[in-house]
Amino acid sequence: MNHPTTPLLLPATALVGIGADSHALTAKLDLEVYAAEGATQQVCIVVTPPAPLPFAASTEEDLESAKTLIADVVHSLQSAVTKFREQGVAHGSIAVLAPAKAVLGESSSVLPGLVGGAVLSLCRTVAIELKKDSVSLNTVLHGDFSVAECDAIASLLHVFRSSPALTGQEIYTADGPNLGRIKP
Repeated sequence: MNHPTTPLLLPATALVGIGADSHALTAKLDLEVYAAEGATQQVCIVVTPPAPLPFAASTEEDLESAKTLIADVVHSLQSAVTKFREQGVAHGSIAVLAPAKAVLGESSSVLPGLVGGAVLSLCRTVAIELKKDSVSLNTVLHGDFSVAECDAIASLLHVFRSSPALTGQEIYTADGPNLGRIKP
């Protein structure tokens, strides 16, 4: 990565992992901190949906777990906005990372699809609301976090921090130009 690293040019970004441990991802994405308290301008929320499961096999417990993940995303968004307000940040940036496969849907993956779809819709709607607070919210739909993909995501995070007008976007870094919804 060749991004500037002075505090004025690259504000602290917090990586918040939901559903999995994300410590290793912090270094891969060239981030400065891991704790939300350290973020001065951006929070990156990484959502790891539940394991794939056929629709007929899902239980009430599975649905409660998915609901908890979605609630955790909501609480993380609320926490980030509160932190920006407390710090008097002129422009806050939130990036939500979610697996493209979960959002696009795939066979026997009802719970990842449920969480991915809910998170994507939530982010679109919340982005509209946060614009009045000078907080941008964008979604990055990722693949396997390869080195090249992590470089692309780190670049996007930099763009999000420096472009307050860019909000409510869904950007795919997974699967190249052949993206599309899986048809039944």
